[in-house]
Amino acid sequence: MDQAKLTETIRIPEQKRGTLPLDLNPKALQAWREGLPLANLQETTRQVFTLLKDANRLQISEKARLLLLGALRPQIDYISGALTKGAQGHAHPLPEKITRLVQLNHELLSEAAIGYKIITRGLLSKRFLFGNRERQLADALQAVLHFLGRIVLESYRTYVPFPEGLWGEIHAIYALGEERGLVQMKSERFSEDGRMTLGDSYKRLMLLALASPYHFERGTIDLLHRRLSEWSSACDLKPFDGGDNDDTHIVVRLDSSAPPSFQVTEGDEGEEHAEVRVLDGNMLIAIIENEIERQEGEETPKKRDDGMPRLPTPVLRMLRESWSGPTTRGQMRYQGDVQVQVAIGLNAACYFLAHGHGASDELVEPGPSVEAPADVEELSLEVNERPVDLQEGGLVSTTEQKRDKVADMLLPQEAAAAWTENRSQEKPRSFGCRTIDFSASGCQLICAKESELTISVGDLLCIGFDDTSTGRWKIGTARWIRQRSGQETQVGVRILANEGRGVKAGVCDETGYVGDVSDCILLPGKEGVTLLTPRMPFATEKMVFMQHGEEEHFIRLGVNTENSSRFGRFEFSPCSQKEVDKIQAEHNRPVAHLSKEQLAAMERGESVEKILSDSSGAWEGMRHDW
Repeated sequence: MDQAKLTETIRIPEQKRGTLPLDLNPKALQAWREGLPLANLQETTRQVFTLLKDANRLQISEKARLLLLGALRPQIDYISGALTKGAQGHAHPLPEKITRLVQLNHELLSEAAIGYKIITRGLLSKRFLFGNRERQLADALQAVLHFLGRIVLESYRTYVPFPEGLWGEIHAIYALGEERGLVQMKSERFSEDGRMTLGDSYKRLMLLALASPYHFERGTIDLLHRRLSEWSSACDLKPFDGGDNDDTHIVVRLDSSAPPSFQVTEGDEGEEHAEVRVLDGNMLIAIIENEIERQEGEETPKKRDDGMPRLPTPVLRMLRESWSGPTTRGQMRYQGDVQVQVAIGLNAACYFLAHGHGASDELVEPGPSVEAPADVEELSLEVNERPVDLQEGGLVSTTEQKRDKVADMLLPQEAAAAWTENRSQEKPRSFGCRTIDFSASGCQLICAKESELTISVGDLLCIGFDDTSTGRWKIGTARWIRQRSGQETQVGVRILANEGRGVKAGVCDETGYVGDVSDCILLPGKEGVTLLTPRMPFATEKMVFMQHGEEEHFIRLGVNTENSSRFGRFEFSPCSQKEVDKIQAEHNRPVAHLSKEQLAAMERGESVEKILSDSSGAWEGMRHDW
């Protein structure tokens, strides 16, 4: 690609003659920095942004501009971090105030990039560069890529679109480095620990874009970005050499403004492919698969030796899928503008599964699924791919075992009353949205800016299609979010099940004592029924008491198959008959109560062991209530 054309792609404002309100020398800049009111973020941001923007529009010597940019970088990083922190954790659509913070952060980082773009264009205008000047050009290119890459990262963190033309400039910066033979040159100032080359930084942005980061929660995006500083060097970026016909590659065109994507190439090596670069990620896929195997094969610490948290196994699987090739979901989608109702959270989902959209004071059974895919089984309580035998399988049923209600026996009196009463809670809110397209495994929703619906990645969704008054609601999760122009919010939904059934469940100890009870949902699936629960206190290996219609069960939670901070989705199996008999025997034992004297002794600080030893064995074989 012609260097002159590439240089024109790097957009900078016009520079005019003029002066800044301070001298550009180390002593004056140091005094100015020390005078910034860091406790007042708004004023600090105003002063730094104004000085940077004014300097980018004035004719300043290269030396003075480099001195200014170097002096301002700590303040730029500080302000950008504070703006990022202020914008995080908000549901979409973003409030107007938060949207302004996001835009200001983009503009600040863009002005920092402009400063180094001016340096870059100045160096490129010289016919020859020798020695240290080549190093200066490499640093300037890396600096531009650093700040443009920060805008990419901030866009993913806040689930907003990229500024127009951003990827075109990113491609041009890499192409200039490639043209000048600088892509393998490392930058100590603008890469992680000084170990990343210009090519590594570019490949990191490619891999980040191809990982579908809008699908992840913000903490996962940050961790992935850090890990890619290591992984990007395992990929090889090279010109397209023809290859086999109809091969699918990770492709980027250096003369385009589009992000990288998977494309089918035709195998013709020619002029039309001169600007095409292909990313070979086979070695990276092998690294990911090795990490998945290691984490699944043994108990792996949550943090690495260097203190960095590990990416969860479900995230690694998603990355392997994203970087291995395009999915077939897009080919199986159907266009359709359909009005739907959306409710958020487990409690709301349980309500609408039971009551439908119409407010009802009675618990009604959910209706049939809406066009369930062939691989989704009809909802029935099955464990380990076989129906549970209530007589012999270990689940306790009030209808089959003909015994008193477990709730009355195991729960505290207040909790037992709440457990057994009819669920006629106040109707949760649902919101009207419309679909863009849909498939058997998901859909895309558009939420108008006038809607009061606020949503975050990972939220559990209950989506009503067709006649929602009959209880026909799908259960899904917000897979990705993107705020579109006009403040409309676009949401990608992964459907977990085409139907579900609300249950009550609570974690219990080995004696069967149940703590707080929560709304949960039984979901069908081709691998068997799973249980959707709140994030806490449910966990793998916990024993849970579950009330399912007229049946009551003790179950043991298995693997949590969802990487979500909002809810858990557990495989489960029935507790053995031995465990159930133990619980029953425990609650058939007489209960020992402390006398007033013994309670007073406990208040004085005497140990329980001493009180029991003073009772001459009267407590042996009895339960106590403290």
